[in-house]
Amino acid sequence: MQRPNIDACKLLALGTMLVDHVGVLLMPEALALRLVGRLAFPLFVCTLGYNWLHHTADRWAYVRRLLYVAVVAQPAYAWAFDTWRLNILFTLGLGLAAATWAAGDRWRIIGVMAGAAMVTLIEYLVGGTVTSYGGVGLFAVVCAAFGRWPLVGFLVALANLKHLTPAYSVMGMLAALAVALFAVSVWLPWRPGRWVRNRWLWYAFYPGHLAALAAVAAFVEG
Repeated sequence: MQRPNIDACKLLALGTMLVDHVGVLLMPEALALRLVGRLAFPLFVCTLGYNWLHHTADRWAYVRRLLYVAVVAQPAYAWAFDTWRLNILFTLGLGLAAATWAAGDRWRIIGVMAGAAMVTLIEYLVGGTVTSYGGVGLFAVVCAAFGRWPLVGFLVALANLKHLTPAYSVMGMLAALAVALFAVSVWLPWRPGRWVRNRWLWYAFYPGHLAALAAVAAFVEG
């Protein structure tokens, strides 16, 4: 796989996430915003997995940073969505932690894959998830870290199929399309500036935009 346009994919992931959260918190009747938002999670999975695989010298430090920000963002996430389910950064961080632990060891890789599949099955049986996108999301992150892109596309599509309805089917297809978009982004001519690579900008944006949107939603409702 040629190097994708990581910077452009990051910006697209951030923008579609913002659109999705505006839809959830401020305009829940606008289905189009939710459909646009289906691109965000797959693009984050692909960009983080690709960077972990090809451009990360200290993988455990990478995982720790994600989990630190996940902890910081959790109060804003809980406030915004009125839930104590763990936010998406926990899904990304825990998935990459499992991949880091298993890297280079065939039996550990098999164990991680089997464990992710088991968590997914248990969540399906009990009808709930602990993290955003649940075991399927964790499984997708692990597969992205090991470069299994077709499987990533299948899993992110599955993560969006909460019900077999036309709307959720479209969401699943858009999620899979995002993985294909990541793969062909090598041909995107647009190259954002180096400011996009400032990791702290990205880490601050997640809790910051959640808190801001939650405050606006509370003001509107109040």
